[in-house]
Parts: sequence; structure tokens; C-alpha cells
Amino acid sequence: MIPIPDDVKFAIRNYILHQCPKATNGWKRANENEDTLTGDFLGSLASDDKTKTGNFWWEVTYNKPRSQGIDSMESLTGGDGIITIHAKDVSSKSDYYKSVVFQAKKEGNKIDISQQNKMKDCFPGGFFNLHFSSKKYTGKIPGGNDLGVCELLAYNFLNCSVGIEGLFYDSDLKKYVLDHKKISQLKIPHELIIKVFR
Repeated sequence: MIPIPDDVKFAIRNYILHQCPKATNGWKRANENEDTLTGDFLGSLASDDKTKTGNFWWEVTYNKPRSQGIDSMESLTGGDGIITIHAKDVSSKSDYYKSVVFQAKKEGNKIDISQQNKMKDCFPGGFFNLHFSSKKYTGKIPGGNDLGVCELLAYNFLNCSVGIEGLFYDSDLKKYVLDHKKISQLKIPHELIIKVFR
């Protein structure tokens, strides 16, 4: 488990749940396609500044690199994006990462089974399906029930019941890294990072 103190997790959880009404209210302005909905949702979750809780600073950042073509993240791994917690302990010069990958679909579009299987192979225990609809944005961990996507992030992800410790995406190298070993070279369409610093 990533060594983030409970008060920092509580602050991040409250932030996510506070931002959710705005983040999940984008259907009217962004429902043309899944990529636009995903960008609107994750961009609305991003924080403007770093926040200090105890001895830690934290922020939620969003990155949307360009990505098209056969070597995109989706075509190779089935995922549309990645959400990462990055905790940095300055005193010990230690970095900790945990990530979850997701496939996004809007209402009327079915989950692609081949994409689902690719995510299962590439990220066992570390992925979920994100479903956008005019009524609600939900997240589903395979084998689980539909949850509000913000509840999934605020509770399941922060409490480490979904996600892969040691996994992150290096946007400079355009590679996934797991436990400091580069495991692939991909272009990623959406990236939301929760950064925690001490």
C-alpha cells in the first residue's frame, strides 16, 4: 500500500467528491464522443494549485498528449487513459506510484470485448470500465457492480482495492513503468495524476 497518511487520503477524497458535481455534469457540453467526454471529465477533476495537508503537498493534474494511430494506448492495451497516485517523500527521496487504467464508453456504445481482454492481460487487477450517460457517470471493476465513478476513485482507488502499485506512465519517455522497469512504449490519450509530496 502506498504510504500516504490517512489525513492526506481524507483530504484528497473530499476534494474528488467536491469536484464531482462539476466533473460529472459535462454530458450536455461534451457528449459528441467518448474522447471529448473523457477530457472534460478528467480536466474538471484537476486542481488549480498544490494543497498542503500535514507534512504533505498534493495536487491532481491532467495531461492530454496527442495520440492517434495503430501504436496508440487503446489499440495495444485496450485502455483509453490512466489515473495515477504519485506520492513523493522528499526527506527519504522516495517516490511511490499506483495507477488504474480505464476504457471509456458513452451510452449506446458497448464495451469492446477485445479491448477488455487486452486490459485484463496488460493490467490484471488494475483497470475498470468508465461509462458516460446523460444520467450518471459510472465505473465498473470487472466482476463488480456499477459505482459512481467518483466514488470508485475516492474510495476503491484511494483505499487500494483497485489499481497496480508501482505502475505509472512516463509522458516524457512515452513508456509505462512498473517498479522502475520500462514495460512498453505507447502513446497515451488521457492521464490524470494525483501527486502527494512531503
